[in-house]
Amino acid sequence: MFAFARSRYHPDPCIQHRMVSATEANVASFTPRQLEHVAWSLAAMHYQPSESWLDNFAHALQDNWDAFRPSQLASTLVQAAACGLTHLPAPTLLVQMPALLRRGMATMSSMEPGTLAKLVWSAGHYQPLIANALNAASATQINAQTERFGNLLVAGKPAGAPSLTVLSVLPEQELLDWWASEGVVEVTDPGDLVLLLHGMARLGMQPGPVLMRRLLAAVMGSPDTLAQLLPPQLAVLAWSALKLVEEPPTREWVDGLVLALQHHIRQLPWRGTVADSVGQELRVERYGVEPTGRAKALHEGGFQPPVVPMDVALVLSSLAGLGGQLSPATRGEFQAYWQTAAHWDALPREHRLVMSLLGYKPEVEDSSVS
Repeated sequence: MFAFARSRYHPDPCIQHRMVSATEANVASFTPRQLEHVAWSLAAMHYQPSESWLDNFAHALQDNWDAFRPSQLASTLVQAAACGLTHLPAPTLLVQMPALLRRGMATMSSMEPGTLAKLVWSAGHYQPLIANALNAASATQINAQTERFGNLLVAGKPAGAPSLTVLSVLPEQELLDWWASEGVVEVTDPGDLVLLLHGMARLGMQPGPVLMRRLLAAVMGSPDTLAQLLPPQLAVLAWSALKLVEEPPTREWVDGLVLALQHHIRQLPWRGTVADSVGQELRVERYGVEPTGRAKALHEGGFQPPVVPMDVALVLSSLAGLGGQLSPATRGEFQAYWQTAAHWDALPREHRLVMSLLGYKPEVEDSSVS
């Protein structure tokens, strides 16, 4: 799989399925490097394994946690999410993740800010994987483990789990203080800052107005920075800002975000195609990581992924929630975007309703939208 992904050749889906199925029983014995390679390969081939395979992979991450290099582990977690992994074993989120974050923030730590940002994002993305048969003794053991760590952030309970409140235990204030340190935000890659903001928003953290101003300014600080952000990242950035800011962002920031989205929309052929198979190969960029495999070659060759209507809708609705005002000309450009039937029809019904309430609505609308 790794060789196929590196060669930019994607086998027939049936062959991909057979290869992945053949590894299911052995995932538990994979080394950290093998786990990294398989996650990278599946993300590059945009293949989502079965739930049982993903469960085995999650437990393999738990068993190999301390054997990973921090940057290697952080990237593997992000790539695994692109493959469809949504849960990790409860001890991983309750014990291993907080401990790794603390080590990364230690005075003598060499962990890069981008690695720490990916770990915060992972803590917000993943939910605890708990068997339905979890008994009271196990629950007591987990709760005892969590007491060793600082502030508690509720992560929620997965579907089908027993009536046990699962806490994602993270050193919240230490994290916020670390990111508030002089120069840390400014040297972090914009894509990693988007991940950080998304993780903070998912976890319910409260960075405060001073740190948020620095984070938003660093993400959208210059035309060169704007050019690095793709539509999925812009959508996540807008949503995260809506959840985290305590004061409205500056007019310059709103204009910069809108301009970045307009740049991508203006590259569209406007022939009704929303996303083709080539564009789907860049879906891993939704998680803020560098394109890989064939997607990397396309990206380096100047290919721009198609703008997914959900991303446009999320940016516009988030800006509305932030109180951002668009000029008549800008509104007209986005209104024209929604006149393409394929763009509008690609939205779920509830999102079409939101767009309609915001004044974005095709002139000839399908009766099912109203």
